[in-house]
Amino acid sequence: MTVANKIAHETYSESSLNQRVLVVGEIASLDEQSAYEFQMLCPDELWTNLDRAGTRYACVVLALPNTTDSLTICQQLRLHRTTSEMPIIVCVTDSNEAAQAIQAGGSDFCFKTNLPAELPARIRLCLLNHLHAQRIAWKLDEQRREIVISHLLMDKVVDALPVSMYVVDRDLRIVAWNRNREIGGQGIDRQQVIGRNVLDVFSKMPRYRLEREFSQVFSTGELLRFEQESTADGEKRHWLISKIPMRLEDDSNEITHVITVGEEITEQKKMNAAIIHAEKLAGIGRLASGIVHEINNPLATIAACTEALQLRLDETTILPHETDNDFREYLRLVNEEAFRCKGITNSLLEFSRHREAEKSPYQLNYLIEQTLRLVKHHPKLKQLPLQMDLAEGLSKISANEGQIKQVFLALITNACDAVSEETGELSIRTKSFTLNGRNFVGAEFSDNGPGIAPEMQAKIFEPFVTTKPFGHGTGLGLAVCYGIITDHGGKIEVDSQVGQGTTMRVLLPTFTETL
Repeated sequence: MTVANKIAHETYSESSLNQRVLVVGEIASLDEQSAYEFQMLCPDELWTNLDRAGTRYACVVLALPNTTDSLTICQQLRLHRTTSEMPIIVCVTDSNEAAQAIQAGGSDFCFKTNLPAELPARIRLCLLNHLHAQRIAWKLDEQRREIVISHLLMDKVVDALPVSMYVVDRDLRIVAWNRNREIGGQGIDRQQVIGRNVLDVFSKMPRYRLEREFSQVFSTGELLRFEQESTADGEKRHWLISKIPMRLEDDSNEITHVITVGEEITEQKKMNAAIIHAEKLAGIGRLASGIVHEINNPLATIAACTEALQLRLDETTILPHETDNDFREYLRLVNEEAFRCKGITNSLLEFSRHREAEKSPYQLNYLIEQTLRLVKHHPKLKQLPLQMDLAEGLSKISANEGQIKQVFLALITNACDAVSEETGELSIRTKSFTLNGRNFVGAEFSDNGPGIAPEMQAKIFEPFVTTKPFGHGTGLGLAVCYGIITDHGGKIEVDSQVGQGTTMRVLLPTFTETL
């Protein structure tokens, strides 16, 4: 309720109609004057009385002999701060002046010939009408305020939604654009898009596809949902797009607007890929556990037979010297390859087993130092510069010492194999990490080797996938590492660029996180 409406509501209530009536001019005689308190003023006294503090009048009657003067004062009263909403009755001589009085801002009029007889009734009717109008205005103000609050609330709700949303009409003009469509790498300020054609706003998208999508929803009235990819700051992002038909009138079949909602599902896609990857590894593990034992038995027989034949060769002297050398070389190769196959199958069996390893609290730096002692005699590691940056005061981790050393040993060996002897460089650093509100301790193993191609980075943790030349790796090392780190509740990540080297990152939860 405005201040003026509140004052009017209090002033013109039914119980307070007996108010002072201010009359500008002179009226010879009035009947029923006892119903009102009339105060006769000349035009010069009018403004002084109106400005008097605490003075309030129920009505103003303009009864000057010259009606033109009355109309001029009526217009001035409508501009005055205390009388802008006060009822004004103008005394006129004919219907033309009556129309002019209403146009000048008068609330009612009274013909001068009927003035003494009609004025009291006119005043009362004018006050009642004015009271009724003020009450309606007050209700309209309340309704308008509720509508404004409702619209503000709806705008806040729409802006608070964790999705990008905009609305277009049948002409494909954008009529709504929420806060999430304004922020981010692809955000646009709503003031720049409201009223514009959506095809012009999304000019980088295929025009025919946008037209087809909106046309389908407008014509069928059915929800349209699909996935979409975009690239922001060089990073690929995934979205679930929903185009929702909307009708302004519930009883109408015509689709008037289409609401487009975009929900980012990049993290969900990554999680799904990780789950699929884990299920793939588990499937390979189950398959491996079923065939490894069957392969090991014939491999053991082959190895035993080659050893027996080698012993027989040592006992005989009837073979020519060259033939004897060839047989010994062939048997040595068969024996070595049999044991190499056995090593592969044993690694595969180890990968497939899910055993709850015994874990104890350890300092990550201690495990790295102990691992370096195991590989200090590696031919390349002796020649390569190794930069160590082990942070102090790291929290302990819950780990199986042998398994974590196996992981670190594989990562250091891979880094040594990746670099050249002349220009190779290795670095190992440890530090604390916070990921999704959890505390981790991490180790990074970096090299300046040739790097790993992007299409291979998603596959390096799969069994039998290797970037090493044929015959120099089984492709089980990183797969086993992945299984060990996952069993410890941690993560193993790769960060590599072709020609710039590779960083393998191992994140393990702190001991307090595993309690």
